[in-house]
Amino acid sequence: MSGSFHLRIPGTSANLGPGFDAAGLALGLYNELKVTPTRSAEILVEVSGEGVGQVDPHNNLIIDAYRRTFARLHKAVPGARLECLNRIPFARGIGSSSAAIVAGIAAAHMVSGQPLSTREAISLATAMDGHPDNVLPAILGGICLGCQDSQSRVYWHKITPPEGLTATVLIPDYALATAKARQVMPDSYSRADAVYSLSHYGLAVAAFMSGKLDLLKEALKDRMHEPYRLPLMPGMAELRQMVLEAGALAAPVSGAGSTVLVLSDQPIDTAPLIEWAASQDISLRALALPIVGRGVHLIDDKETEMVLWP
Repeated sequence: MSGSFHLRIPGTSANLGPGFDAAGLALGLYNELKVTPTRSAEILVEVSGEGVGQVDPHNNLIIDAYRRTFARLHKAVPGARLECLNRIPFARGIGSSSAAIVAGIAAAHMVSGQPLSTREAISLATAMDGHPDNVLPAILGGICLGCQDSQSRVYWHKITPPEGLTATVLIPDYALATAKARQVMPDSYSRADAVYSLSHYGLAVAAFMSGKLDLLKEALKDRMHEPYRLPLMPGMAELRQMVLEAGALAAPVSGAGSTVLVLSDQPIDTAPLIEWAASQDISLRALALPIVGRGVHLIDDKETEMVLWP
């Protein structure tokens, strides 16, 4: 592709309670990337919105993914101007890193003439991210389940979001780095905790596939990562309990945190949550977002969308 084009990449919420490193969903909070191929060999990123001043314009995840894609294709890396409008907050557990990776891969895919299959795009993104749970919904949309075999081959399944299921993200004003969130997790688990995780993950998959949303109240409880990460997230355990008492179906930690994902089949009044957080000196954003069925896609001037990988 010789002319400029415009990509839109959804945010994601991974883990989904017991689906640690295995499950995620796509949220209607989008980063946008305008890609203009150039004759120069330089690749330059310009950022607006979230992350201004935090992104090295010459060395970042988007450029890394762009370069790795051309390396995978055994092609020279053409220059490009990459203009990012970021809406996904950094280090909050709602997919800013996976959106950057998928944006870079998608940009290279388009510039080079759309050579990547769905499997190749997923394989490359997973290799960069380390796990499929965030990149799958960023690429495919919907609710995605994934795993890898011993040769790092990725297997996945996409579930259409159940009718009536809504999402609200509670985003505090402090970051939580994924590396720090992983450091607090134990090296091993008891048999009881392993069985608890497996049984609840299985029930969660069944609930999402069947649309029996009431099952999510139990199915999304977790003993694998949340008990260790919540102490790193001031105020969020209390806020989670508040939304559950207000009628939410579930409120798992989103990704590695610090965001909490609230899933519900009814509207959630977030005003009391924001007021309580303010009393604890926490500035809280509460965003009601759709769970979207499309992953990364092209958009034109008329807002017509075309998915890159079905």
